[in-house]
Amino acid sequence: MTSQLEVQKPQRPRGGRPKKDPQTITEIFSLRAQGKSIDQILNDLGDDRVSRGTVAKYTKQFDNSDEAVQERYRPFEWHRLEEYGLPWESSAYLLEMWMRIREYWADEDKIAPPRVPRRPPTVRQVRWWWRVHLAVPDGVNTLDIYFWAEHLVRREMFSEVLDSPLDVADIEAYLAYKPWAGPDNLALYSLAVTEKRVEPLPDPFYAFELLKEIEASGALKLLEDVPTNLRPEYPDVRPSQECSHLLEELETFISNQPDESSKARYAEELGWVLEQAQLIKKRAEKWDKLSNVREEGKL
Repeated sequence: MTSQLEVQKPQRPRGGRPKKDPQTITEIFSLRAQGKSIDQILNDLGDDRVSRGTVAKYTKQFDNSDEAVQERYRPFEWHRLEEYGLPWESSAYLLEMWMRIREYWADEDKIAPPRVPRRPPTVRQVRWWWRVHLAVPDGVNTLDIYFWAEHLVRREMFSEVLDSPLDVADIEAYLAYKPWAGPDNLALYSLAVTEKRVEPLPDPFYAFELLKEIEASGALKLLEDVPTNLRPEYPDVRPSQECSHLLEELETFISNQPDESSKARYAEELGWVLEQAQLIKKRAEKWDKLSNVREEGKL
């Protein structure tokens, strides 16, 4: 396990023009890694957000960076597994993950279409998929693996953006103890956290050690696509299950209203929420079925 590392706060130069926020820089890098031109990147980001000069500056910086840095931002290509340091034995798993995650976001984008097409999974993401899968090979589905890996992806990006040590001790402990796998695991993990033998998950996820530095440097938007599903109050709930209990709670709330008029009013007002809750529950059941996951980790 990695130990909690002290984060050195970046020194801010006095005077002069502030640097562009790391979120924008990271997006420019990602788009450049897809082979996009300066004008294409400017179109994707929006000229109301960034100037052509800024895009030109950071595309040049990316082009001049080390190959290892560039590779992490590029779209994943299966035929280059060995170049990524991944074994060919990972092929079936990673290709299935690649397909299922793209379909997952395709479904999400039908509800709320993005302004520009969503970027394909990157080499960085796929590497973390495989690492997390090796750490947790059973009792979870591919959506769980994806969300956990995404937290690690973001942590790694933060450490690069802020030039700070990578600290994932809390997530490592969470994956090692597997509190979602059943009552015994949950009790053991909770005791280890209480006795301060392992790093707890932050409350909420955003409130970890680097938050102030991330917010101050303008990189907070890197979290936008990552659900807040690592919560210390519910360590036994897998990411794909998060909010799957919402439907039952809403239905109970409506049925507990004092009269039929109130029930009808709340059912109408909460209609769209009920519809979303039904979709969330069905999605959780679907992903578990696809991965043949049983209750409480009983395989």
